[in-house]
Amino acid sequence: MSLPKDILELRDKRGNLENEKRSLEEEKRKKKDRLRALEQMIIVELANGNEKIRQDLSQLDSSINDLEHRLEQVREEAENKNNESVPVSAEVNAVIVGEPIEEEAFIKTTSESIGSSSENQDEETHQRNEKRKH
Repeated sequence: MSLPKDILELRDKRGNLENEKRSLEEEKRKKKDRLRALEQMIIVELANGNEKIRQDLSQLDSSINDLEHRLEQVREEAENKNNESVPVSAEVNAVIVGEPIEEEAFIKTTSESIGSSSENQDEETHQRNEKRKH
């Protein structure tokens, strides 16, 4: 028994639509997969960028800490030099006025001076002793 021509045409049309539906669904699935892959790639790129920025921040923090530490050292050195210069100034003033120099202040000043060699200290001691005699 043969089916009428219009029914055969309808079956063909139905078959074509079913094939198109499968094709469209496959394309939809592929596009969703592509979308997911692109989202994941963006996430990876952003994570890498954030990690790079974190490393940069860490290096900047380290540099800041180093500079703050160095600033503190410079301030301490300047303060120590200021503290050391006070007894020396008092000692020089005492010599100019003609007052006797206290031996303890002299020893303290010479022992605290930085970078003075023992020859310089001996020379300074000799000069002070000469000034006292005069």
